[in-house]
Amino acid sequence: MKAVNKLLRLLALVLVLTVAMATVAFAAETGKVWIRVTESSNGKDTVALIITDTTVTDGLVKVTYDPEALTYKDVKVDSKYVAMHSVNAEEAGTVLIAWVAPEAYEADGSALTLIEVNFEGVQEENTLEATGVAQDAEGNEMPIGTVDTSALEEAIAEAEELKEEDYTKESWKALEEELKEAEKVLEDPAATQEEIDAAAEAL
Repeated sequence: MKAVNKLLRLLALVLVLTVAMATVAFAAETGKVWIRVTESSNGKDTVALIITDTTVTDGLVKVTYDPEALTYKDVKVDSKYVAMHSVNAEEAGTVLIAWVAPEAYEADGSALTLIEVNFEGVQEENTLEATGVAQDAEGNEMPIGTVDTSALEEAIAEAEELKEEDYTKESWKALEEELKEAEKVLEDPAATQEEIDAAAEAL
């Protein structure tokens, strides 16, 4: 009897793991929604971009920030992929944004900005975060996450301190190329976490 119970528990565990792996694989195919925090063009303000690489029907995101470092300014929606949106920013440190997409549009798999959240001031550390969920065209939920660029920024800073005379001509040229590519990824507000991590690792 003990052997049968043990076998049943093992089969149940295998079934749970199989379902979990299938869910993760399916979720990976449905695309992502993420938030990318960057400085504004004037370098004095902070912008949080809500970005997707798939067709979404609606979403709800909660953006939290340090009210001592940043002041919420406004939300801009220039995207044809947002039909309606609402914003609640009455509580300092929190902005809630709900949006609905148009009835029919097709994302081509490239990253596009849905919503821009603007703040006055520049944060000393990356204290701005986002949580929430969006739904794709099939009704699958996609968690919203914050892209972390700190490892890439650190790798770029370290590479910029290196001296050419410490390297061969070939290795220095390779470093310069990787540095240029890493800077391009860092400056791209639509870069995914995978692209950012890969650029940091390559550098």
